[in-house]
Amino acid sequence: MKIQFAVRLPEGAGLVTMEVYEEDERMICAIDQIDGWLNLRPKAWLSAMRAELTKIEGIAKSAGCVEMRMAGRFSKRMLPDYEPYEPALSDNGLRKVL
Repeated sequence: MKIQFAVRLPEGAGLVTMEVYEEDERMICAIDQIDGWLNLRPKAWLSAMRAELTKIEGIAKSAGCVEMRMAGRFSKRMLPDYEPYEPALSDNGLRKVL
């Protein structure tokens, strides 16, 4: 199931596209795309992104998902509680057990 929703903050806004699917009888939540902008300096931007991601993880967990996945320009340094995921659709796949 594809899900799309808006995120609004005083410093900007974004649109998140996610997919929830079953794999090996486990529910997975994958962030497919994040579009938008935040008018913040780098450290504040990272803090805001992590805070919003924590909210999304909580929603996914309460919906029965046991894992988050994403790929893109995120790095292990930006999301230290995520681990590399193979096989991912890109070279930058990350996942986190919820």
